[in-house]
Amino acid sequence: MKTKRRNYSAFWALLGKMSGNDGNLKEQLVSTVTDGRTTSLQELSDKEYSELVRWMANQVGRFNKTKPITEAEREQRSLVLKLLNKLGVHTINDDWSAVNIFLLDPKIAGRLLYELDEQDLGVLIRKLNSIIDKNKQAGQLSYGINKISLN
Repeated sequence: MKTKRRNYSAFWALLGKMSGNDGNLKEQLVSTVTDGRTTSLQELSDKEYSELVRWMANQVGRFNKTKPITEAEREQRSLVLKLLNKLGVHTINDDWSAVNIFLLDPKIAGRLLYELDEQDLGVLIRKLNSIIDKNKQAGQLSYGINKISLN
């Protein structure tokens, strides 16, 4: 019995349209949809692949309707990046993979930074401040990425 070979053209077309594609976005998206089980498209189940393509199509459609970023959103994004730096999550040489992986965690934001609106950014800022406060009480900053001593 022959197995039907899956066509990945929809995935690659949508990936090409997604802004913020830093070269690692494919692995990040696949890992997210499989809860870290794999980063390979070929290892996705049909259900996971359909879910991923549907989500990507929604994101591309939603964010290609570019609306101007408000000054408040710009300030909130800047604050989010400052808070992430305090947690040891950095963008180095325009490599956003650490930030993307961190923010894609459903417990943090579940989405990329550019996908967050003003309300979402406010919620994220409160979460990040809470993480920082809890880690200060413990005497160190960490979120499984880098440990930074506060002394």
